[in-house]
Amino acid sequence: MLHTEFKIREWISACAKCRSFHGPICVFCKECWRALFDLKNSQCDLKQVNYPFKVYSLFTWYDEYDKFIRPLVYSLKGGLIYEPWEWLANWFLFARQLEEFSEDLVLITPPQKTRRDHALLWAQAFSCQLRAPILSCLEEGTSTGQQKSLTRFGRFSREYLLKGDFSIESFQNKKVVLVDDTITSGGTAQAVFIAIGEPSSFEVWTLASRPRHGTY
Repeated sequence: MLHTEFKIREWISACAKCRSFHGPICVFCKECWRALFDLKNSQCDLKQVNYPFKVYSLFTWYDEYDKFIRPLVYSLKGGLIYEPWEWLANWFLFARQLEEFSEDLVLITPPQKTRRDHALLWAQAFSCQLRAPILSCLEEGTSTGQQKSLTRFGRFSREYLLKGDFSIESFQNKKVVLVDDTITSGGTAQAVFIAIGEPSSFEVWTLASRPRHGTY
C-alpha cells in the first residue's frame, strides 16, 4: 500500500525546482535531476581546514546553486521517499570511487528524532550498497537543542553521549563514518567526534556543505 502511495505521488507531485508536472516526479523532474548531477563535487573531497577530520560532500551549497540545493534538501527532509537517497548515494560512491569498503567500516548518524530521519535514510542507502552496519550509539546531552535555534557558537558547544551499550573502545580499530545531510558550522560533527573518543579514522559524508566565512 505504501509503495502504491509513493507511485501515485510521483505522478501528482510537481518538481521541487521547476514546478513542472511532467511525470513521473521523484522530488525533481528528469531534466532537473540531470542539471543537479552536473553540480556535484568531483570526488566529493572538500578541504576543511578547521576540522580534525575529513569531510566529503556531494554538493557545495554555493549561493548560485541555491535554486537546486535548497528544494532538494527541504524536499528530502520529509522522509517520505527513499529512492532519491539511493540515487544520491550512488552518485557519492561513484565520485569517491568506492564500490566496496573495508569490513572495519561502521556508519553512525546524529541522534534521530524519528525513524524516517533524513540522516538515517542517507545512512541506510550507504549501508545497503557497502554492506556496512549502522550503529545507533548516540543520544543528546544536556547542552543540545534544536539546531535552527542555536547560534554558531552554540552549535560548537553541542554535546552528545554514548548510549549504555557502547564505549570509546567500540570504535577503536574501526573506520568510522558520520553520515549527515548537511554541514554548516561543523558543530554536530565535532560533537560526535568528541563523544566517540576522537578515533584516528573518522570521516563525515554529507549531502551538501554550506560555506561560511572562515570555514573553508
